Amino acid sequence: MHCGSALSAFVVGSANTVAFEPRCIRARRVAIPAVCLPVRLGRAPCSRSATQLPIRYRLRGAYHFVGLTAVLALIVAACSAPATSPTALTMARARWAENAPTAYSVTIHRSCECLPEMSGPVVVEVRNKIVESRRYVRSGAAVAPTYDELFPTIDGLFAIIDAAVRDGTRPLDVRYDPTRGYPTRIVLGDPAMDNPVYSVSELRPQ
Repeated sequence: MHCGSALSAFVVGSANTVAFEPRCIRARRVAIPAVCLPVRLGRAPCSRSATQLPIRYRLRGAYHFVGLTAVLALIVAACSAPATSPTALTMARARWAENAPTAYSVTIHRSCECLPEMSGPVVVEVRNKIVESRRYVRSGAAVAPTYDELFPTIDGLFAIIDAAVRDGTRPLDVRYDPTRGYPTRIVLGDPAMDNPVYSVSELRPQ
């Protein structure tokens, strides 16, 4: 291995670049080449072999590279998680918990082969995670208690997705708002088999 080459790693989603420049660690009283390790910028490069260096120096270099590889692997895995994976659900919930308004209204529509009262669209008004009202967009009439659970809060929608992931529902297609993290579209199973499709829109803080 030659130390003349530089190693750079880019963290996904960050504007910062982590750069590494090799240096040599020389063992005292040992007249053999030294090993090159990634360190901070500003150290002079060298081009020495590490094949005969004492094991403690070679292991130190290996730990540096293994640690860097593990960190980058975790970052890539989180950023490339499918929208229906538990990781994507956890990340979306965290964004919603951070950005959720105390009070909001949201419009929920269910596409299904069902009664109009069961499909909506319905405006759901929420304050402190408690529903204050559910009203049909077209008529302005209140939703009957029988159908309340069909038009949940954002937290209720997350619970529906969580249950579908745990139950292995297929197909399961979920889309999340990139800023607030709430689900904007949920496909629970094959729509041709009369499985509902949730569309979520017009979330308005109050």
